[in-house]
Amino acid sequence: MTITLCAIMKNEKPYIAEWIAYHRAVGFDRIHIYDNDSTDNSGEYLNALATAGILDYCMPWRNKRGSPQISAYKHAIKACLTDWLVFLDADEFFNIHSRQSINNLLAQYSDDISSIAFNWRVFGSAGQRKAANGLVIERFTRASLLNASVNRHVKCVFRPQHAGAAHIHATTMRAGKSVMASGEPLEMDIRGYANSVSFLPAQINHYFTKSYEEYLAKRLRGNANRNISHPEKFSRYSDEMFREHDLNDDIDTTICWAAESVRALCEEWAVKAPLCVFP
Repeated sequence: MTITLCAIMKNEKPYIAEWIAYHRAVGFDRIHIYDNDSTDNSGEYLNALATAGILDYCMPWRNKRGSPQISAYKHAIKACLTDWLVFLDADEFFNIHSRQSINNLLAQYSDDISSIAFNWRVFGSAGQRKAANGLVIERFTRASLLNASVNRHVKCVFRPQHAGAAHIHATTMRAGKSVMASGEPLEMDIRGYANSVSFLPAQINHYFTKSYEEYLAKRLRGNANRNISHPEKFSRYSDEMFREHDLNDDIDTTICWAAESVRALCEEWAVKAPLCVFP
């Protein structure tokens, strides 16, 4: 059993190494990144990581007609070489509470299941206004309560051979059952927005805001689901959206166990890819 992690990124260079290292630490077999017209040398950085064998696949992905994000995901489904596939953003981390590998987790689901939905847990700024050095998973440990409505969003791990229409949160399946991570049937009144929330056995840590300064950089990157000429490309990430997602009601350090492994991988990679900068 194998799984590919796929993302489309733009100007995420400060966060790429940690994101890859974390997901390697929890057992993802392949990692594919589409570079969406970055202007911070992310393309050269990703190529260096791929040449060193740290990243399996990277591709320049220009702002085409329609959604760059959806077109990249369609390409990823067709190109996928593994049993499972999941789409995450650079600010999303797959947090398995038992600390087992992703493949061991997936092995617990029956063969007739083709899609498994994992809820977001949105993390706030923890009152931080400025960007700072250090790992994202350690810098931000203040999170939303379970019943926060935004956590009804899911990201689905799915079997690409059964995939229909690509979707950011919940790709349509042509065969097999779609379930919540708990094993209960996936019920959605709105696609990608489940009718229930559970953080077991795993959750998607979504560092939506980070610090306010980093949120402003997110605003400049724009919405990957919109073409460069779309009127909503740069309007989505408003101050109002920051306030709505700056949820700091609880403390969640369940992912921090991986910090040592992440640092160790980055130190190892610094030898393989000396031109790259690691946290």
